[in-house]
Amino acid sequence: MWNQKQFEEIYARYQSSGLRVNEFFRNECIVTSRFFYWQRKLRNQIVLSGQSPGFISVVFAGGGS
Repeated sequence: MWNQKQFEEIYARYQSSGLRVNEFFRNECIVTSRFFYWQRKLRNQIVLSGQSPGFISVVFAGGGS
């Protein structure tokens, strides 16, 4: 099983590849369920720690025509 650092390195390679998840991991001979497990695990850690998951709240104020 991967550790967090290994997953982050693989995820960075995936993001820079421009491929879909299935294509990237087929090329890397990695089981996609392992990727989704780690992605979910890290997302849960972010939520539990109170960190922003990377979304920015947009508020529209006034000015309706």
